Amino acid sequence: MAKLLPAEGWLGRYEEIALLSVDPLRIEEKLDCALVEGDEPGMGKWLATGGRLRSGATIELIRYESSPVQGFVLRVDSSSDAAASLAEVMDMLSLDAGALKWVR
Repeated sequence: MAKLLPAEGWLGRYEEIALLSVDPLRIEEKLDCALVEGDEPGMGKWLATGGRLRSGATIELIRYESSPVQGFVLRVDSSSDAAASLAEVMDMLSLDAGALKWVR
């Protein structure tokens, strides 16, 4: 089972690099983590998890309840290799290209 490593937060800015069609339970099971909930003024309720990949990239998976397109946005630290980080997350979640709703 793949696991996200603890992260100290964003090292700098992040980029939204993809939207993944993935069930929240799959994220919790595959990454061995609990999703957290929150409410952001102006954005509404969200469900998310984040951490550091084995490659060292800091990531966050976040889904806003009010978003017109449902799925989890993959955010990656802007200093990381976006394509490699996406591939690593897809592998960790056992997802194929059909789960990608959009890619930057």
